[in-house]
Amino acid sequence: MSFMRVFILLSIFLFKPVMAEDSLPNISVTASRTPIEVQHSSTSISIITAEEIAQSKAVYVSELLQSVPGLNISRTGAPGNITQLRMRGGEANHVLVLIDGVEANRLSSGSEFRFDKISTEQVERIEVLRGAQSSLWGSDALSGVINIITKRAKKGREITLSSSLGQRDYWRKGLSLGYGEDRFDIQLGADLVRTDGINSIRLGNEKDGFNQKVVNLKSYYDFDNGAELGLVFHYKTSDGESDPGTTSDGYAEDDEKEYLSRIFYKWNLWQSRWQQQLAYSVVDQKNKNKQASSISKYNGKKHKWMYQSTFKLPISNDNIDRQSLTFAVERERDNYEQITSSSSHKQRIVNYGYVAEYRLGFMDDFSFSASGRADDNDEFKNSKTYRLGLSYIHPDWGTKLHIAHATGVKNPTFTELFGWAPANFIGNPDLKAEHSKDWELGISQGFFDEKMNLTLTLFQQRLKDEVTSNAFYNGSINSDGESKRDGLELDLQGNLLDDIRYGFSYTYLVAAEGVSGADDKTEVRRPKHQWSGLLNYVFLENKANLQVSADHIGKHRNVDWGIGSGTRVELDDYLLINMAMSYAVASDVELWGRVTNLFDEDYTEVSGYNDEGTTIYAGFEITL
Repeated sequence: MSFMRVFILLSIFLFKPVMAEDSLPNISVTASRTPIEVQHSSTSISIITAEEIAQSKAVYVSELLQSVPGLNISRTGAPGNITQLRMRGGEANHVLVLIDGVEANRLSSGSEFRFDKISTEQVERIEVLRGAQSSLWGSDALSGVINIITKRAKKGREITLSSSLGQRDYWRKGLSLGYGEDRFDIQLGADLVRTDGINSIRLGNEKDGFNQKVVNLKSYYDFDNGAELGLVFHYKTSDGESDPGTTSDGYAEDDEKEYLSRIFYKWNLWQSRWQQQLAYSVVDQKNKNKQASSISKYNGKKHKWMYQSTFKLPISNDNIDRQSLTFAVERERDNYEQITSSSSHKQRIVNYGYVAEYRLGFMDDFSFSASGRADDNDEFKNSKTYRLGLSYIHPDWGTKLHIAHATGVKNPTFTELFGWAPANFIGNPDLKAEHSKDWELGISQGFFDEKMNLTLTLFQQRLKDEVTSNAFYNGSINSDGESKRDGLELDLQGNLLDDIRYGFSYTYLVAAEGVSGADDKTEVRRPKHQWSGLLNYVFLENKANLQVSADHIGKHRNVDWGIGSGTRVELDDYLLINMAMSYAVASDVELWGRVTNLFDEDYTEVSGYNDEGTTIYAGFEITL
């Protein structure tokens, strides 16, 4: 633990007392089971706001997440093809993704979230929590949580029309309808996207296109007694073309249909000191894969009930709620069906989760949190996770210190437990859940009247019972080793002037897998060095906006399946420059343009797959 001592000494040296103005509280709805001010959280949190999303003109959510410290994106060729996100060196299925509070990880595809199939349209805010969050959110949250929050209607009526065009016959059309009054609001959005795409692999010249249709609905009603009823609904259908592998420029097609819905009711008792919530959500995902004459289908459905009860209590005579105690009970039923040309089978897993969280604020400067969770599963060994966190804000300097220790869990997937087209991939019903232990230590400081905000975070994770392939690559086993992930995150944000916003993030990561006897234990698709930079300028009386961003990915290991049985190769580092500009020609009309990979960098994210090269987009948005 000598690196932590060094980090503390450097922090004391670097962060000399600097007076900072108080800033408005920033609320997170994901860092706790109840909303909490970010400054009082011991979790590493990054929040991408509606303004930042609008200024970036990013097409896909993954483009926004690439600049968040601790995150790495891996795309396999054309739009609509598999895009994976890894956090702090974990696996892609170690990150739980919520859409308006609904668990959106796919029951197929290794229980990962498909980042290639979610655009920025209708997205209002993104919260990223780094580090194990299983004590609050259960399995899949072993490395962190990403909560994608869609737009909510404002007061009055609002209609927004948007459209954009791009190279390779890309076009998008969007419609948003919103209506709100004192007690009721409803937001409806629709989004259509299509593109001819590129050839996914570095062989041949056949293009792989992509089409997608999305509908979102969000509505709330407030009762006289302070209770609230809410409904969210998301529907998506898409079809994307790809290649069967990196050695065959053939034809494969993925057709998907998915809907997520959640309804909840919140009510308060005892002058709002006892807050309760009852919620039900369902996720239905259907996937059909075509390759030549072979058709495979994968259907997953998740039903989840949740009851939550929170007690808020003062600890002194000032009548301020400085402590809270939350209990939650969840019942989740996952149904999975697989149909291939050679077999078909159905499986079901039921899990009960019991959550307790305690939060305490004392002496105005300290915040303490403790949470624990027990999961009762009917297929494999039950698990228990916990998290302890402490944060301190210096009253004069504004310096924030936080430390946290947590455990995480990732349950085996349906494919790992029951197999895939059983003759090809044999299931292992004896698998154990993966377990991790995390530490993190961070320091944050504002400078120059909050025109500069710097955060340094040191993290460590140890993962046991990691699920990996057997020696024949036709089944899964629990590794008997210990995977290690150590790193440092730096995040610098601020404003040079009122009109100029800047950002810089850097991640240093050393990730080694715990595979006995392996010559090279370096984890693949995890660069040791990665940084992102951004400069945003608002001018012409706030009518125009110019943004330039850069993403640098360092050298990293990858697996090339076109060379033997998965030969490891090293991919070169690369730097991508993007630029976006918008101009409000009227108060309700905006024109914009964006160029990605401005200097046409030739790079490889995943071995054997192509990059898009320079791509130009242009569009408009009209608000009525």
